[in-house]
Amino acid sequence: MLTSLILGPVLFAPPEPQPVEPRCEIAATVTCLQTLSGGRPAQSRYPRQADSYVLVRCPEESRFCVTTLIAAPKVSTAEVARMAQARLEMPLPVPRTRPSPTSYVGLRTFLWLEPDLWKVYQAKADAAGQRVVLTGRPLRVRWDLGDGQEVCVGSSGPDGPCSHVWTRSSPEPYTVTATVEYEVSWKCEGDCDAPSGTLPVLEVSGHTRVIVREIQTSVHAPG
Repeated sequence: MLTSLILGPVLFAPPEPQPVEPRCEIAATVTCLQTLSGGRPAQSRYPRQADSYVLVRCPEESRFCVTTLIAAPKVSTAEVARMAQARLEMPLPVPRTRPSPTSYVGLRTFLWLEPDLWKVYQAKADAAGQRVVLTGRPLRVRWDLGDGQEVCVGSSGPDGPCSHVWTRSSPEPYTVTATVEYEVSWKCEGDCDAPSGTLPVLEVSGHTRVIVREIQTSVHAPG
């Protein structure tokens, strides 16, 4: 007797993939899950009342991942202006004196900076849909001469108008400090809080040293 055996279809389940260890580089905004019950990723929830969001994508190595939307903080135009100020390159002033490096008590000593310093400086910054252009203009230079101060407006040369007269000598050279005061203003384009504004006066200083001596005179009696 011939008995036939009919076998139904055999289903082979493929081996389950080995879970890949997730890597969440921004744990505060991305949640990566190695396994989930039911095989469905969890639904993310986020506050809908926020004005703007930053989308942070999940790493590709993650098996399951929930991408969340977080409210992005508003960047003020003043903050963007400060970013531009950090990029504003101001040259250090190099104080010049005449005579130099030695002067004398009672002698008028002229003070000046190189004229190419007296120009307009600019810097830019872009953030949060705002572009800020910052402008710095030198207003005046404040001189600290070690025994007093002088203030000069605008550039001057080795023959004035800015000068100083030392009234006493010193065993050590006087430290001469020139501080340039810059007026800093900005203009903004885009999603700005305000179209323009100003920042506090920016100061940049440079130093040199001057030896101050007394003029010695001698009187000879006729022989």
